[in-house]
Amino acid sequence: MTNPYVTVTEDTVYLEGTKVPVRRLYAWFRRGVSVETLFKRYPHVRPAVVLGSLAYAIDNIDRIETELARERAIVQPVSRECCPRCVRTPFNARGDNAYCTEDCGTLRAPVGAAK
Repeated sequence: MTNPYVTVTEDTVYLEGTKVPVRRLYAWFRRGVSVETLFKRYPHVRPAVVLGSLAYAIDNIDRIETELARERAIVQPVSRECCPRCVRTPFNARGDNAYCTEDCGTLRAPVGAAK
């Protein structure tokens, strides 16, 4: 059965007409974020698409959980800190240059780079 509110690709299911993965909305939703909050978080997405994509996620939970597991495998915590305020904030395992998630402005070093 097809769902008009999602676009299914080989690797990922997206909200129709966007690049927002359904797994993102589902991950927020299962953590207790309200549907109203999702509407506010994604104002460019029609409410019907948000609700329809959550229905897809619930009906296809195995696929969504597989996508979430794949995402977790890519974005694993690394024991690297960019500043004292970021001690509890793990970096992703891809090793790309990016600013710390605490917005301290510190550019973190790629994974494996010398401190």
